[in-house]
Order: sequence, then structure tokens, then C-alpha cells
Amino acid sequence: EDQVSVREKEASEKETELKIKEAEAKMHNEITILDREFKRELEEQKRHIEKLKKQKDDDDKETRQWALLREQEIQQERLKREEEARREEELRRERERARREKEERDRLEELEHQRQRAAREKERELLRAQREAEEAH
Repeated sequence: EDQVSVREKEASEKETELKIKEAEAKMHNEITILDREFKRELEEQKRHIEKLKKQKDDDDKETRQWALLREQEIQQERLKREEEARREEELRRERERARREKEERDRLEELEHQRQRAAREKERELLRAQREAEEAH
């Protein structure tokens, strides 16, 4: 019985690890897709910024285009920081969820082991009582 419990626990742990790996792979794929989109958007903004820089060279630094350039640079930096923060938060939430699931499975397994131990102890007590009753007769 204990070997079965150990095998069941090992199987449960392997299943948990597999689920965590699958979730991490899925999250990695999603992040990769988002990263590509983000990089494409950054490249578009960089090209636009370069275009504005060329116009700026021809104009006074006080022009509207310089203000737009700076505004876009700030926006680009903000987008980058937001994307990084979002990715970190997604990873943190996924790890936390996996940790809670593992804790819950471990707790349920421990309860089941306690139940099984109690059942075996009751069975031993019952057999002992039967032997004592038989010996008394």
C-alpha cells in the first residue's frame, strides 16, 4: 500500500511538473508572439523617429516635429517598460498559480495518507479485539 501511495505521489508530482512545463511553454509561446509584435512596433516607431530626426535637422529645435519626436520617444520607452512589467507579472501569476495548485495537491495527498493510516489502525484494533474475544471464549 505504501509503495502504491509513493507511486501515486510520484505520478502526481510528474503530472504537476508536466502541467507546469506545459503552462510555461504556452506562456513562452504567447510571450514570443507578443515580443515579435512589440519589436515590429518598435521598429516602425524607430523608422518614424529617424524620419522625424531628419526633418528636425532642417528645422529649428523648437518646431512641432521635435516635440512629436520627443513625445514618441517617451511613448516608446513607456511601451517598453509596460511590456516588460506585463511579462513579469504574467510570469509571477503563473508561478504563483502553479505553487498554489501543488500545495493543494500535497495537502490532499497528506489527508489521504492520514485517512489510510487511520483506516489501517482501526483495522488492526478490530483484529486485536476479535483475537481477544476469541481468546476469551
